[in-house]
Amino acid sequence: QLTTLGLHDAGLVTLSTSRFEKINLTRLDLFQNDLTTLPLGFLASLPALQYLDLGNNKIKTLANAGIDKLAQLQALYLNGNYLTSLKGLLGSTQTALVKLSVTGNPLRDIRIPQNDSNVNKTRFEEVYLRAKQDNFFTAFSCQATAKVQFHGQLPAVTERLTLAGMDIVDTKTVLSNVDFANLSTLSLELKDPDQKLTWPELNGSRLRVLFAANTGIPASTAVTRLFQSRELEQATIVERSLCEDQPTFEILCASPKLKVLRIEHTRCDHLNLVNCSNLATLIIRNNQQLRNVTFGHSNPLNLARLDLSNNPMMFTWPDGLAARSINISWGSFHSLPKSLC
Repeated sequence: QLTTLGLHDAGLVTLSTSRFEKINLTRLDLFQNDLTTLPLGFLASLPALQYLDLGNNKIKTLANAGIDKLAQLQALYLNGNYLTSLKGLLGSTQTALVKLSVTGNPLRDIRIPQNDSNVNKTRFEEVYLRAKQDNFFTAFSCQATAKVQFHGQLPAVTERLTLAGMDIVDTKTVLSNVDFANLSTLSLELKDPDQKLTWPELNGSRLRVLFAANTGIPASTAVTRLFQSRELEQATIVERSLCEDQPTFEILCASPKLKVLRIEHTRCDHLNLVNCSNLATLIIRNNQQLRNVTFGHSNPLNLARLDLSNNPMMFTWPDGLAARSINISWGSFHSLPKSLC
């Protein structure tokens, strides 16, 4: 019974479904041929397939080949093709897939896995992506439910970048190619809190939504870069490494549009918010070393929601601070406004 078939560099231009129907393949190597597509339902006829290498072909799409039906597929290599999207490649049955390589494709939109319930059980271990120099994505999303090892450099992203639950192999260069000038949404959450991502300058960017968790931000000087966008509307910082090298964390916000700010799980002793007078929601919680919060502006701060819970803070309620909804740890303040007593 044939289970492994290698057709590496065989000059194949097309394939016949009928020739593979009675073969119970677990491993198929079609690397470096001249395939531009696969026959309709070709891969669905190979339900036992665990390893598939289609690298270095000329494939533009696999939408109708049945690749999303391969329930036992563990490794998928699509590098060096002409794919512009991975839409339709990841299906509800592909819970075994742990290795994916899409290096060297002119991708425009990539979601690994896609944000829907059909593929939420996919647990990648390795993702390989090294785009061509002129690649621009409209969106890149890679959200892992297990520890994922990410290899390569992200291509330029024009709108939305999401990278969650991953172990970045090269934290210094992974963001070096991203076009932050046109990025509107940036969400980064690394798996290992000891990793330290190298952040670029965001001055002049159009970033509106920022989420950073476990990216290894060491100090307020690095965080200031994240608040350079004058379009920023929402920001969340969840950084256990923050303030390892200095106790004061200062947010100097360049955006008059910032409405929502969350600071959680840092090691800060003192948090100073500058130019944040237009906030509507302020959440500062679960910062186990935080002793003081100050506001570096003279304008009154009238919030819709204020949450200062689970912080060991002992400070005086600042003048001009008001909120319609308040959640605090009582006894954490030297003094409270009469309206709260």
